[in-house]
Amino acid sequence: MSNLDTSQPTQLARCSVTGNLVPEDELINFQGQLVCAEGKAILLDRLKAGEALVGGMERPRILLRFGCIVLDNIILAVAGGLVGGLLGAGMGIMKFPMATIFAAAQIAAAIIAVTYFTMMHAARGQTLGKMAGKIMVVNLDGTPISFRTAFIRALIYYGPSFLNIVLMFIFVSNAPPPGQPTTPFNSMTIGSALVGCWYIADLLVGLLDTNQQRTIHDRIAGTRVIVREPS
Repeated sequence: MSNLDTSQPTQLARCSVTGNLVPEDELINFQGQLVCAEGKAILLDRLKAGEALVGGMERPRILLRFGCIVLDNIILAVAGGLVGGLLGAGMGIMKFPMATIFAAAQIAAAIIAVTYFTMMHAARGQTLGKMAGKIMVVNLDGTPISFRTAFIRALIYYGPSFLNIVLMFIFVSNAPPPGQPTTPFNSMTIGSALVGCWYIADLLVGLLDTNQQRTIHDRIAGTRVIVREPS
């Protein structure tokens, strides 16, 4: 007499995206929807295309995000000023040229900014400013970003500042003596204009993205900013 199969039948459930019936244990909760592997891939493609998902991640108000940026910049200005002042005083005692002291202080401030955003975003997706506004940086699928992604995002955002530092150093090193006229189109003004254009373009791209509000540095890093407190 053969043995009877006493195993429980596999429970099937329907994917909310594809409509396919699949084993229940193969479904995952993604963006508030139960989907199979194929359904998740479809939702990710929609996110990358900039489509808003039902029950998806809420983008922050523009003024809220701007306020968070202002708060972070105030924090960085204080930290950069303290470090730059100490660095300048030490280099002044050692008789470094003013151009070198100026460039070193600017480089230190930029490094502090990149480090701040990288470490804070990698640790919890939020800077101090974003904590105050209850917004955070995530991957497109809503998962926490890695250290590598956080670093790339910060470096892209502040990259033009490093170029500006080089151009400012060139200008200060080759500045004419006091009393002599200077041309209005020098490396310092060109560098400042380039940095200004970059930040304006970055902001405009985010404002024009009415679905996800992704800036240029978000698009390159594969991230977005949402309204959510970290779990």
